[in-house]
Amino acid sequence: MLKKEDPQLKMYDDLLERLVPDSHIYRRLSLLIDFPTLLTPLESCYSKLGAGSEPLTRGFKTLLIQFWEDLSDRQLEKYLQENNTAKWFCGYGLEERTPDHSYFGRLRKRIGTEELRKLLTTISQCNFSPS
Repeated sequence: MLKKEDPQLKMYDDLLERLVPDSHIYRRLSLLIDFPTLLTPLESCYSKLGAGSEPLTRGFKTLLIQFWEDLSDRQLEKYLQENNTAKWFCGYGLEERTPDHSYFGRLRKRIGTEELRKLLTTISQCNFSPS
């Protein structure tokens, strides 16, 4: 595995960017939705103290993919490992490790069912389908 400062890492990230077609729904959604602003209400779910964790935007995007693709937590884990477009959409590098299945359940619990429903409804109103 490459270290963050390795110059090859930038090359891999550039390659990942080029692998995602301009017409792919994940790319179009990345341009359409301001995820940091959308997720501002959830910032209170995270403490500024303690060990670092996955950025909220990354985690939410994984749950969004899970919802669109109708995946179980274990299927989502594998999907993120194997799908370069999903890695790009969620903000992972080509060589970067993605979360295991247990992360997704903890994140859903942290966000809460009602808040997650509201966010998914907001995004669904954009009239984009992931297919």
